[in-house]
Parts: sequence; C-alpha cells; structure tokens
Amino acid sequence: AISTAIWSDFDNDGDKDLIVAGEWMPITFFSNKNGSLALYRQLDHSNGWWNSLTACDFDMDGDMDYVAGNFGLNSAYRANEKEPVELYLADFDKNGSADPVMTQYYGGVKYVVPLRDVISDQMPAFKKRFADYISYAKADFSNTFIASEIREAKKFHAENLATCLIENLGKGNFSIKPLPVAAQVSSVYGVSTGDMNGDGNPDILLTGNCFAMEPQAGWNDASVGTVLLGDGKNNFSALKPSLAGVRLDNDAKALSEISTGNDASFFLISNNNGPVTAIRKNKNTEKIMKILPDDAYAKMVMQNGKIRRVEFSYGSGYLSQSSRIFKIGPYVKSAEIVKFSGEKRFVKL
Repeated sequence: AISTAIWSDFDNDGDKDLIVAGEWMPITFFSNKNGSLALYRQLDHSNGWWNSLTACDFDMDGDMDYVAGNFGLNSAYRANEKEPVELYLADFDKNGSADPVMTQYYGGVKYVVPLRDVISDQMPAFKKRFADYISYAKADFSNTFIASEIREAKKFHAENLATCLIENLGKGNFSIKPLPVAAQVSSVYGVSTGDMNGDGNPDILLTGNCFAMEPQAGWNDASVGTVLLGDGKNNFSALKPSLAGVRLDNDAKALSEISTGNDASFFLISNNNGPVTAIRKNKNTEKIMKILPDDAYAKMVMQNGKIRRVEFSYGSGYLSQSSRIFKIGPYVKSAEIVKFSGEKRFVKL
C-alpha cells in the first residue's frame, strides 16, 4: 500500500520523475520520458513500512538525495533480509472475508505475531486447534497453519524498518543506509531539510511517533523530534534535544516550513488528537526569495566550489506542502533558477 510519493528529477534530465514508497513495499522509482512514466527500478532489500519521502542534495554534488521515513527500530518488531516481518492474507476460516496474519522471527524461528485470544476472535477454529495458551505459544509458524492454507495466501514482507538516507550516486544508481540511531527511536513521518545551524550544509528535522498501535505492541512514542546536522558528505550527527530546543512528543504527522516574509520562516507540525505546533529557528542566516509557480529547481555554486541543486516541490514528506521558497545562505557564491520549460535566470545575490 502506497503511503508516500514525490515528484523529483532523480536522473537530472529536466523531467520530474516519480518516487513512491509504502507499507510492505520497496522504494520504487519511475522515470519520466517525454511525459510518460515507466518503472525504472526498485531498491534492493528496501521493503519496509515507509511513511514519507523528502528530496535534498545533501552532499552538494548536483543531484537529489532522499530521506525516507520508516517505522523505526525501537519496537517489538525486528526485520532484516534473512528474517523479515511477513504478512499472510487469505480466507483461512472460509467465512468470505480475508484474514491477515503477521509473522516474525524469534531466535531464528518464525512465529505468528497475534496472541491466541486475538487470532481466535478472528478465526474461532483456532480455539480447537490450540486448546491452551502454552501449546499455541510453543507452535512455530509451520505448526500453526497447514501447508495448503499457506499456499492459498498472498504474502507480503518487510525487511527494512529503519529511517534511511538514499544517496544518489549518479547514472541511475543509488545506495541506501540507515540514518543515526536518534532517527530510529520511533516512527518518522514529518521530514524537513535545510541549513539549521548556518554552516552551509543541509541538515534534517524529523518528527513522528505513532499512537495508533495494537495494545500488544504498545505505542511508538519515544521521539521528541530529531535534528540531524549534516557535514555536506552525507554523514549526519544528532543534536541533543536539550541543544536542539524542540520537544515534539505528540503523535506528530505532517511537517511544513512556512514563509512569513522578511527572510523569516517557521515550522508547522500537525499532531493527531493534539494541537498544531509551530517552532522557528532562533537565528536565520539565509535570505528567502519567493519563486514563480513554474520554477522547477535552482543550482547554487557554493564558496567551496560544490554545486548544490534545490528542487521546488509540490508536496513532500508526509501529506505536507511547504512554502515554495528559495533560501540563499552566506556560503552561496552564485545561483540560477530553472523553469520547467528549461528557461534559466540568474539570481542577484
């Protein structure tokens, strides 16, 4: 099930391509060739429970990299390439409706995740199949269902639950790696990027948590908001919450940066069953320029000679839309804006 999608020119050919991700699916790239989309590639071993995608040229090499918000690594669920979390979907009790059953590995053995009471409410026959709790608890997956039941089931899997950085290596190649541990303490939904500390390198602000969990799993509620400072080489270090100055510990979802004019902006965070939260940077070193509706992206030549690409997106992160603005910091030497048509104009700094 698709949870997030963004338009981004990942191959630098001037056309907006499409990237999608979601639950039980890999991160998938579609290339745009003369207005027609075609499947380009799916990242290997990237099936996850993805929530959000955001584009940013973190290493300032002139192409777009991506942050992919995921379920996180601080829960009862564990998954990897050899031992994924799996979902089997079939009408196991033959009552006309599909029954989802999730499994995961414990000590190298695959077990059914739902408790006996839960699965018996869904499929009453399990009370007879397992007369007591101890027999159900000891049964691995192969002894919980018979082979014919599994053959009829649709099967889904997730092998990567980490919030990740997707580095664009150029020529259609990508690498994917987990962001630091601070980004994995809970589910990530909202993602915003920009120079948070004024050093000229793109940084990341993450919000999240998930209170809509089954009782046996418990809430994903350990995040108070995370600021990751970048070094311009796709490496990030987490800023301590006491230094970051943010406490976003609600069931946070959408995250947008809103321009207020006069070179100022603030971040707006929506929370399920809670207030909308607004935060701002204490110090802003960037000039903010409004752009036109048909402006596609900008190229900035930095003082250190690197070239950073900035896309002006329509939609990003988790169900979010930030102000379409161009932020120019003191580390920028020159800049030009490119329209969707390819027309260019230089920016006076």
